Amino acid sequence: MKLALDGVEPREMFKPILNVTEGISQKFTKEFTKALKNSYKIAHSVIGDEDALKKLGQGWYADETFALAYFCILHYPKDYRKAVQTAVNITGDSDSVGSVVGCILGAMLGIEAVPVSWTEALKDKVKLEEIVLPLLEKYFQVSGNKFWS
Repeated sequence: MKLALDGVEPREMFKPILNVTEGISQKFTKEFTKALKNSYKIAHSVIGDEDALKKLGQGWYADETFALAYFCILHYPKDYRKAVQTAVNITGDSDSVGSVVGCILGAMLGIEAVPVSWTEALKDKVKLEEIVLPLLEKYFQVSGNKFWS
């Protein structure tokens, strides 16, 4: 998320994420590292979305969730709608994968990238804004980045 907020392009996120996960010797991080590498490799192949996503799993485990999400982000780095739609149409834990994609691309591309019809249909939109806006303001105060262009 931090990389996305800092404007790092999805393909440039690979090495910083890999550097963090490779240095940890727990079983989970080894699986995560393997899934991350596989996602990056498949995203840069000629395999179509449907077959690629099947190779990455169903998202029931955190490593698969991130691998699937990262694939969608790599394939559609500037198209929020297509990336999220691809994520939520997997066979498996589609809501988790879609949430990760939406979160990362939303942080990177901004609210303007989210289809207006999606934001208008949100339940408890006012409550969400009350929670999210102070967090964004705090982040941008600390980081020195601009809140809105």
